[in-house]
Amino acid sequence: MADLIARLSAALAGQYRVERELGHGGMAYVYLAQDLKHGRQVALKVLRPELAAVMGSERFLAEIRTTATLQHPRILPLFDSGLLPLAQERTGPQVELPYYVMPYVAGESLGARLARERQLPVAEAVSIAAQVASALDHAHRQGIIHRDIKPENILLQDGEAVVADFGVALAIETAGGARLTETGFAVGTPQYMSPEQGAGERGLDGRSDLYALGCVLYEMLTGEPPYTGATAQVILAKRLTQPVPSMRVVRESVPPAVDTAVARVLARAPADRFATGRAFAAALGAPTDPTPAGTPTGRPRRVRGAFLTLLTLLALAAVGVWVARARAGRERSVDPNLIAVAPFDVTGAGLEVWREGMVDVLSRTLDGAGSLRTVSPSLVLNGWAGRSDRASAQVLARRTGAGLVATGSVTQLGPGRVGLRATLLDTRTDEPLGEVELEGAPEALGTLTDSLSIGLLRALSRTRPVAAVRQAAIASAPLGALKAYLVGEQAFRRGDYDSALVAYQQAVTLDSNFALALRRMGQALGWSPPSRRLYDSLLPLRALVLNRGLPARESLLLAADSANVFESPNHPDLTRLASARYHEAARRYPADPEVWYALGEFLTHVTNLSGSQGTSAFEAFERALELDPGFAPAYEHVIGMALAEGREDRAVALARVAADLRSTARYSSSVRLVSRLLLLPESERPQALS
Repeated sequence: MADLIARLSAALAGQYRVERELGHGGMAYVYLAQDLKHGRQVALKVLRPELAAVMGSERFLAEIRTTATLQHPRILPLFDSGLLPLAQERTGPQVELPYYVMPYVAGESLGARLARERQLPVAEAVSIAAQVASALDHAHRQGIIHRDIKPENILLQDGEAVVADFGVALAIETAGGARLTETGFAVGTPQYMSPEQGAGERGLDGRSDLYALGCVLYEMLTGEPPYTGATAQVILAKRLTQPVPSMRVVRESVPPAVDTAVARVLARAPADRFATGRAFAAALGAPTDPTPAGTPTGRPRRVRGAFLTLLTLLALAAVGVWVARARAGRERSVDPNLIAVAPFDVTGAGLEVWREGMVDVLSRTLDGAGSLRTVSPSLVLNGWAGRSDRASAQVLARRTGAGLVATGSVTQLGPGRVGLRATLLDTRTDEPLGEVELEGAPEALGTLTDSLSIGLLRALSRTRPVAAVRQAAIASAPLGALKAYLVGEQAFRRGDYDSALVAYQQAVTLDSNFALALRRMGQALGWSPPSRRLYDSLLPLRALVLNRGLPARESLLLAADSANVFESPNHPDLTRLASARYHEAARRYPADPEVWYALGEFLTHVTNLSGSQGTSAFEAFERALELDPGFAPAYEHVIGMALAEGREDRAVALARVAADLRSTARYSSSVRLVSRLLLLPESERPQALS
């Protein structure tokens, strides 16, 4: 590092002396430097070499210089820019990296503040959002869009917010052009991107920045952005299919007016959002920043801002009293007998499958013990982000309504030893009910997992009655079969049916009585993957006679399958029995996307069902995708159904999400074809789709 800083100082000799690295992001490295000519500290930002290699440096500099016209007290100005001649190594070839210089802000970024505190006081969060909205309003009137509003680009100093890197994202995108797209580099940050930016649309306007600011305000008040997920594709899928979540569900002290304003600025369609930053700030109930462009931000302005903040605090305090009275004596809307199993932290070679695998195994093992129910693994994984700790457990509880959350870790302790640890948290009191720690040989992980679930149930038995503890059918499978099954489950959720089949077959080969793997094989075979011919299509029927000792949810679905497999005009009684069982599963597990998917599949293919219970196949699939937009199998029928019902806008929206999941999903050929055709301009579509 010292050598690199010395080389940077040498390349910029006479202009800047580089002192130390301040940090780095996806686009640039940031250094604290001394401006030798003006005797001031500055932030020197050098674009990453891999980014500079795929775009025109001169074009980038020409584009970024347009931001020098922005003169506003809440916009960090551009001091300087140029090309940095820098040898990659002492004897290596010389490259020219674009750099730009901005004032050094001695405070911290909003991102650093949120990493430390997670949630901010309501009045302060609203004030910061209003200040940023003022900066955006000025820039948008100059025709300049930021494109990467996020906590890391909002700097805080003496209680004042300043927006950094205006125009940088646009300059990179413009200079990079098609070559940038080919590399897979995305301008912007998925958690804060507007739907139109995430979908790659051109011609963005200021309403896209306001959407991102709405996401930032949502995070300041609740502790996380409104839509999260493991990949950018999952986040975009949620954004396009799920309603805007209310902040008051997570934090009741948020005033209704603020919640309503954020819901509007997060509208899916730009036309439904606020047109300007000034309008958004006004809807928040925050004073509009009156400072004209170019006015210094000295002590008189801070005093005036403090007075206005005091008025805001008094108003919000009155609202807080009203909210407190309204909810007096009312408990949180959580289910004390609902358990969510968080993905475990995993360290050690060959153990990664257990990150999601522990969710699959423990969720099935704990379900149905007395009055206990577990949250669907798909639903847990859908929005998971972060470590398996208490803070993330509370976020998961707020999202799922679980009164209990299990967190934990799987760790390589040394040669031939692994350790398992699990903590059961009562999310209503934020107190642990028990902690279980085990260790053993890696080949005993199945048995260790079963013992872990028994330990958690024993901890629960101190506060409530639970069923007699017994060995679970899933965890008692041979370790190789269990690991193969878990790999299959992860592939099936992605819609990669061919990989899922291979994994399930491996599990059945190692344990011919593995009912859950046999059932899933039947579902995967139903989508006719390329390797279908290699498998005995009757093999999954064996699962029907193995419905014993299974978790409650799986036992119910397998019982429904056993009636459905004989569905035909000659067996109407069995068809009605299957219908009753699938609908019963939906009643018992209303927040389980896989249950709704199973009901949708049944209703799609049934031919002799009379006396419908009020749910259509389309509604069942829509419910599954509302709960988990990343659950790929649910897209297989629903796009065609939307077209059949004349809901072309919905079909296009679903096709866009399905296409965005294409990096991992392996849909049937018909879904791929219909999705591609729907995403063509209307004039280019086949007449049948128009």
